[in-house]
Amino acid sequence: MIGIDIVDLKDPLFKKRTNRSLALISNDHDQFIEHPNLFWLLWSAKEAVFKVKREITSFSPKHIPIALKKDGSRITFESNDIKGEIWVDSKYMLSIAGDNKNDIRYSVVHENSTNWSSTIRKRIKTHFSERGISASINKSGSLPMINDRLPISITHHGAYAAFAYPNAILES
Repeated sequence: MIGIDIVDLKDPLFKKRTNRSLALISNDHDQFIEHPNLFWLLWSAKEAVFKVKREITSFSPKHIPIALKKDGSRITFESNDIKGEIWVDSKYMLSIAGDNKNDIRYSVVHENSTNWSSTIRKRIKTHFSERGISASINKSGSLPMINDRLPISITHHGAYAAFAYPNAILES
């Protein structure tokens, strides 16, 4: 399974969070790194892990343990058997997690949209159409699937959206 989350660092409502805010989402088993946007790193990693689990429940970040690690500029994380990576640039922060993160493809969309649900679905169809694949996005319960059989993970925040999917889609 796959999980993805994006944080628009230029969103006018985006703000740095305090240690008090961090305590609201922290799990006793979390492991931190030094980073100016630690709250958002942790939040984004937890959101990606939550999506990997594909449970139809409320997102409760305190219940998801995350171990953040930094090696040079590379930021990775783990939560039990789930591994992921976080990319941070001046515009956005992107977290991707999965059972096998080497089997994951993703795409980031930058657009000012008032209806991300429709916009991202159109972008996903175009993305696959350009690769010779006819794709429909449906829901299994409330979870998105491509062509009723392969999981896809979708996220949006501010002027950015992203989606992640298994390599297997391109091989079918």
